[in-house]
Amino acid sequence: MIGAVLLVGAAAPASVAETHTDKDPRGDVIRGFFGEDSHPTNAANGDIVHTRLTYTEERFVAVIRFRELTKKAKLMWIGIGLHFRQGPDHVYGEIEVVLRHKGPRQPRARYSEVSGDASCSVESHISYVHDRIRFAMPASCLADTPWVHAFAAAMRTDNLDDPSYFISDRSPDSARGGYGPRVDRG
Repeated sequence: MIGAVLLVGAAAPASVAETHTDKDPRGDVIRGFFGEDSHPTNAANGDIVHTRLTYTEERFVAVIRFRELTKKAKLMWIGIGLHFRQGPDHVYGEIEVVLRHKGPRQPRARYSEVSGDASCSVESHISYVHDRIRFAMPASCLADTPWVHAFAAAMRTDNLDDPSYFISDRSPDSARGGYGPRVDRG
């Protein structure tokens, strides 16, 4: 009887995570200028094809896979936009990293909230071989909220004198922007 109890206890998972994945169409990158209509382009660098968000008791993890991820662009911003509730308040934040053509291969990522109230250390790893970036941060950075809404985005420019010219993609796709489905904390 004791052996059976120990066996059941050993099989129980330590932590369950909710994961949301989004497959994004290839070739849906847009080219344009801020304040003007955008136009489709078949640019591969920065074209998001898959996003996976996982939220556990301890961590929030986001993985973005691209059709191509290189440091060819003069400047590329990659980020995860976040929305969650903290009591009655809506909180908006972002995890971001900036790649520069002549910058470090593994630049530092950061988390900040639009209100400027919080910032947090973020682990990141960029794999140019696998066209992927992974962000991870403690759940405490999100005030241990029970859920988050999120989207992934990438924006790049080759014109540092006028960065209003851009090429970008986001996941999930939405004509009005917005966040993806709610991801509950596991």
